[in-house]
Amino acid sequence: MTILSVTAEAGAENIPLLRNVVAHAARNAGISEERLYDVKLCVTEAATNVVKHAYAGEQRGAVRVDVRVVEGELEIEVADDGRGMDPARRVEDGGYGLGIIYQLTDRSSVRTAPGSGVKVWMAFPLAEARSDANLPWESKTSVDRFFVL
Repeated sequence: MTILSVTAEAGAENIPLLRNVVAHAARNAGISEERLYDVKLCVTEAATNVVKHAYAGEQRGAVRVDVRVVEGELEIEVADDGRGMDPARRVEDGGYGLGIIYQLTDRSSVRTAPGSGVKVWMAFPLAEARSDANLPWESKTSVDRFFVL
């Protein structure tokens, strides 16, 4: 069940907002406080990769974050429609972001093709599995834009 779907401009100023709204959804879904730090760090790393690499040299595009609860797990996908990356690229060839994600998640994957954007998928166990009735949203929360006041 999707509990959060957020799209924001891929700018550094939106990374803290994405991190915080995902943290709120994760906490309400039942993530443990210990794993909440991992969730926040992984979302920050994935969103930072979008800002730094997805639209380099082009007009800024969007970063999408979807949060789902599936069979006792919190699944998070951070995606863009940017230039993509070489699927053969090793984690060691770049920064630490993907390596951190691989280390802190229970399962994760990166889907990409040149010119087709990147999707980083992550899974974290929930401290307690909650039924849909316990979630603070009826079915889906969608935020079209973030505004910094």
